[in-house]
Amino acid sequence: MPYDEELPSIWRSGILRLLLRGGRPFRRTTIRQWKFGAEGIKPTMLLYSNGPLPKALEACELSDPVKPTVPLIGRDPTGKFRTARAKEYPAALSRAFALFFSHCLSKHRDQGGPKVADDDLTEFVRLSACLEGGVMMPDYQPV
Repeated sequence: MPYDEELPSIWRSGILRLLLRGGRPFRRTTIRQWKFGAEGIKPTMLLYSNGPLPKALEACELSDPVKPTVPLIGRDPTGKFRTARAKEYPAALSRAFALFFSHCLSKHRDQGGPKVADDDLTEFVRLSACLEGGVMMPDYQPV
C-alpha cells in the first residue's frame, strides 16, 4: 500500500474504502509474487470475497522459491524492458486463482446453483488449475 498521499492508489478510492468497510463480504490480501516463481519482487494487493483465497494461495506457493535481487526496471543487456517479464502472473499463482475459483464454483453448485454445462466448467477449472495433467501456458506468447 503506498502510504505517500502524493502517490496515486486505487486502495484509497471511495469505492474500495466502502467495499472494505466492516460488515461487508470483501477482504484484502497482499501476495508476494516471487513466492510463486515471478522473476521480480512484486507485491500485489487483491480484493476478494466469498471464498478462501489465502488458503488457495498458501497451497500453491512454491516450496523453494528464489527471491530475485534485480529490480524489474530499465532495460536488460539486450535492450528489452525488464518489466516485460512481469506481464504475466507466474503459473503457480494462476494455479492458486484457479483453485480458489474451483472452490467457489463447487460451493455454489453444492448450494443448489445452476447446473448449466457443469461438466464442461469443472473440466475447464481442473485443467486451468494444472490438476491431473493440465498444462498452464501464459496468455502472452512471444514470437
